[in-house]
Formats: sequence, structure tokens, C-alpha cells
Amino acid sequence: MPACLTKEMITSLVSRCTIAASEAARYLPLISDQRRLLSAKKGVYREEVTQYDKELEKKILCHLLLPDDGYLAEETGYRCGTSGIKWIVDPIDGTLNFARRLPAYVISIAAEVGGNVVAGAIYDPTHQDVFTAGLGMGARCNGYEIKSSNIFELSDAIISTGFSIRPEIRRKQAEIIARILTEVRDIRSCGSAALELCWLAAGKVDAYYEHDLRYWDYAAGALIASEAGADIRVQGDFVIGAAPAISPKFNHHLKI
Repeated sequence: MPACLTKEMITSLVSRCTIAASEAARYLPLISDQRRLLSAKKGVYREEVTQYDKELEKKILCHLLLPDDGYLAEETGYRCGTSGIKWIVDPIDGTLNFARRLPAYVISIAAEVGGNVVAGAIYDPTHQDVFTAGLGMGARCNGYEIKSSNIFELSDAIISTGFSIRPEIRRKQAEIIARILTEVRDIRSCGSAALELCWLAAGKVDAYYEHDLRYWDYAAGALIASEAGADIRVQGDFVIGAAPAISPKFNHHLKI
């Protein structure tokens, strides 16, 4: 925990993340709504955005920001603040799912202080679940403590992963799947890194890995999973997480 922060301060940041995510979710349309217009992000291969990504991000920042706060937000970009707090915002993680009416997308918000993520909240509108964590204070879902899986054998593990939009990285990802598929019970992919990290935190999956992530994709989720007891590693844009007992074997098969 950064020396300047108390548990009370972290609790306040968690609360701000949670309220902003929950309030923003009120503006999401119903899953059957037809008005989800996809458009390509300028200059980004096969990456898309809906009108709601931008609208939700504005609402989240309005709820979160004090005048001196900084932020890094997927649609709005970066602002350097002087308060020492930087908010990391992904208004809809799982945009393609959201646009296709697949029920696997979340709102993800984290607070960074002194270069460390110290608070986070992820709201799953489909199930109305709120995953939260404060640095050194554990992880929760809807206020109840959650823990990562206590599985001991990699052969019993359900693994979660996601795929880059870039073909050259997908080729490498295919090689990893070919390497580990025979070593684990099964593999899942839901299309939202933040949600999959929450599933790791809650013990719904036993390990997770993904290449080519952005900071806003995993900032809150990695904290939540770590505080739930998962072994989390971030190596550039590669995030790996696993239940503690299987982490060494899992990393070995990933060749990490």
C-alpha cells in the first residue's frame, strides 16, 4: 500500500468507483435494444466502438472526477491531474458482445495512486453483479468476500482466454492453445478481459491469460483477482492469472 494512503482513503476510492459504474449502468439499454450502432475506430484494425461507449464514458467521468484528478479513458484519452489520483476507465469492456446482444460485457473503473492500482470496481449489467477490491483489503462481489479457486491439478482446471484482433498475434495465441489444450480440463473465451478476471477472482475459472491488452482492459480486474488470492502477472500487454496451486504448472506450459 502506498505510504500516503490509509484504508479509509482506499475505501473511499472503491466507493467512488462502485457508484460511478453503477450509475453509468443505468443508462445502458436493454439487451434487446436495436440501437447499438457499431463503427470502426479510426486507424485501428478491426476494433469497433458503439455510441454507448462514448456516452457512458462521459457519464462515468462526470461522476468520478474532481477538478484536479487525472484519468486514462479508452475513448476520451489521457489527462494529467495534480491530485495524485488517476482514474482508469473502460466504459464497455466487451463492445462486440454488447453490440451483438451477447450477455458478456462490463463497465470497468480503477483508481491509480503513485503508479499503483489501489481500488477498482467492475459492474456486470447482465447479472447485476458488482465486483470490487481495495489494495490489501480483499475482493468482493455484491459485498460478499470472494476467493480464487483452490484447485490443485492443472488437468482439472478450466482456463479462460481472449484473442487479439491482430492476425500476427492470433497465430502465436493458436500455438499456446495447441500447447495447453491437452493439459487442462477445458478452455473458455467470453470476449471481455475484465469479466474473465472477475470469474478468476470468484473461482468460476481457474486460470486466465491474454495477449494484446490495454491498461483499461485489466487494471481493475487484475486488482480484483489478485485481492481474491489469484497469482497475477502482467508482462507488458500480456496478463496471466491462476489459482495459486496451479500457477507454476500453468506458467510452465505458457512458457512464462
